[in-house]
Amino acid sequence: MIDFIRAEATLEDKTIPCQFGQTEPFKWLGIEFAPRYNNDAKQLVTQYTGLYMGLHISLLPDRKPFYNEMLFSHKSLSFKTIRIGNSLHKFHKGNNYSNFGRSEITKAISNLCDKFDIEAKDWEIKKLEFGFNISVPEPAKNYIPLFLLCKKNEFQSIMTKNNCFEKKCFFSQYAIKAYDKNELLKLEKERIALSTNILRIEMCYNQKEKLPKRVITLADLQSESGIRALHEDFNKTMNQIVFAEEYNFDNLKKATSEERNLFWASFQSDYLKVEEKVNNKELKATKAKIKQLRERLFKKDFKSFLLKALKTKWIELFCS
Repeated sequence: MIDFIRAEATLEDKTIPCQFGQTEPFKWLGIEFAPRYNNDAKQLVTQYTGLYMGLHISLLPDRKPFYNEMLFSHKSLSFKTIRIGNSLHKFHKGNNYSNFGRSEITKAISNLCDKFDIEAKDWEIKKLEFGFNISVPEPAKNYIPLFLLCKKNEFQSIMTKNNCFEKKCFFSQYAIKAYDKNELLKLEKERIALSTNILRIEMCYNQKEKLPKRVITLADLQSESGIRALHEDFNKTMNQIVFAEEYNFDNLKKATSEERNLFWASFQSDYLKVEEKVNNKELKATKAKIKQLRERLFKKDFKSFLLKALKTKWIELFCS
């Protein structure tokens, strides 16, 4: 359920075997860290980074060193923050296409906390991806074009080698992502071939403010209430997605000619852009009508299948 994660904690009581600013790599807790610089000229060290079981680890100073503070020479800088990032799923299981249940999430976080001797409640979550792998009867790429819009935002096609295996719907603080797990795994170095067709759907929380109020630290991901809060937000969002399914011809016949014209016009990419310029006062009402028409005139077979499959998967992973 939890894939990518970024979290930070303080290092106030930790002894780091490095004076901030040194250019030589060093080891801490068995992890080799190397300096990272502010530019290609390597004039100012800004942090030290290492890799631990697939997780990117960064050690940061107590304040940001600026380029115009070269006279500062890092002498008054000390280590303040540790940041972890990447897939929690891969950290624990070595892949992110298998199941990753609630008990495994709890264990993964415990292992991480033990490694750095920092309690789960002291890790503040900055970013997080929450989602599910759903088995589908056809190759998942066949379903990607069906993702049309959520709320008022359209899903954007993400092209990979001139093919569309992924769509994303962007908002200011989060995004919704749907992609063909099989195809993207084939493109990775390992070139893994799966025995089942997997459609992956995720909520990508890019800002901590968008996370549910019950999800602040890693400890909240170990609690039943925290995981439930993420699922409630995920499920609410999934219900708001409109899918470009086959048309419901019975309802299409009952629609007025004006409604049909608006429905077909809404698929022209420039239609709403022009309306915004020539009829901005009515734009909000027009978008609301389009949303209602799409909900009414599209069949909901795939949406019903997907919501049912997501519910089954949630129960399976929550109880495991």
